[in-house]
Amino acid sequence: MTEESSLHKQVLNRLNRLDIPGYELLIERRKGRLDLPNPRFQSGQKEPEQKKRTLCYTDAILHTQGKPRLLLELVHNNPTRPNGITGLTVNIDRIAAIHQNIDLLYVVLADEMTAFFCRQHGRGHYFGPKYDACLQRCLEAGPELEGYSELIHEGVAANFKKVLVDYPITDYLRNMPAPSVLFLNAHRAETDWDTYEPHALRRIRDEIDHIISSPQRRQTRLAGVSEIMPNYPEQLTQVGN
Repeated sequence: MTEESSLHKQVLNRLNRLDIPGYELLIERRKGRLDLPNPRFQSGQKEPEQKKRTLCYTDAILHTQGKPRLLLELVHNNPTRPNGITGLTVNIDRIAAIHQNIDLLYVVLADEMTAFFCRQHGRGHYFGPKYDACLQRCLEAGPELEGYSELIHEGVAANFKKVLVDYPITDYLRNMPAPSVLFLNAHRAETDWDTYEPHALRRIRDEIDHIISSPQRRQTRLAGVSEIMPNYPEQLTQVGN
């Protein structure tokens, strides 16, 4: 398993600043991993031979009196490959057979996109003046959330899109809705976290609110794609999604 980065630990530790009315948030701590399934995870007690029964670990659990409502996985180094994304999603679906009414949120610290997919030309374009018109047409083609998602062309963001959207995961999920994915800007988090933190936590909070207040999703939701678009041209990246 890939060792988690210092940035992963830094952002994870700040999740304790989130306040979700009606819920408590448990965050993975050193020597206090949140292993599942475990009906007594809240009290710190373990079932007999719990390590042998553990199916996966998660970075944070939103719960009410020990009843999980949302599992949050903060992604920087891991899982970023298609097989890891698929494996964790399917394992959490199996856990949802025991802990019912669970949603899964991936918060992905991703590098900025260097290129975008152009539907008109059927290929990728690098961001730059040469393709401003193509970018504008792409953003005007549909609703903001859908429009930005279609721009994803390479990198970690493309792996999540491929595994969860292009080849839909829903056919393999029996116990929970499709996961939600929120992209955050890894460079801004690493180089200017003090400034970026309030915005990043607000994006996470808004996505959690959306998940727990909305009907079950039939398709994976990709949010925050604008966070990983470069600031060129600036007027096109200020329209949040």
